[in-house]
Amino acid sequence: MIAQPSKGKSFGIPGLSEDQKAQIHKLRISHLKDVQPLQNQIRENRAHFKTLMTAENPDMSAINKSIDEFGGLRNQLMKKQASHAQDVRKLLNDEQRIAFDRKIEERGQFGERRHGNHEASSAGRGKENHHNTGEVQK
Repeated sequence: MIAQPSKGKSFGIPGLSEDQKAQIHKLRISHLKDVQPLQNQIRENRAHFKTLMTAENPDMSAINKSIDEFGGLRNQLMKKQASHAQDVRKLLNDEQRIAFDRKIEERGQFGERRHGNHEASSAGRGKENHHNTGEVQK
């Protein structure tokens, strides 16, 4: 579900004009469309990784390849997220940028949630160490 611009403190940023809300909403829609295929690839990679890790006779070469692929996908996603955040920041005044930056910091870098572990890894350390996608949750 895609958040719609609302009255008042929209997007967690105080004092946005209607024009800013519309521009941010347009950027968000474009960004979500852009990253969806990449997020899907990350999910597929994560599922494949789980299969490899739980195989009767694990193939370390395939596991390492999956890890490397994940790293490349994650880097691509982070770059797109960083670019999107900078595009939004360009639309904001100083006070709004401070609020936006704090929001990003509270959520963690590039949308990673800082609370709770949703999946247990084989090592028992919470989310899979190299497979934390930081996907923006709506």
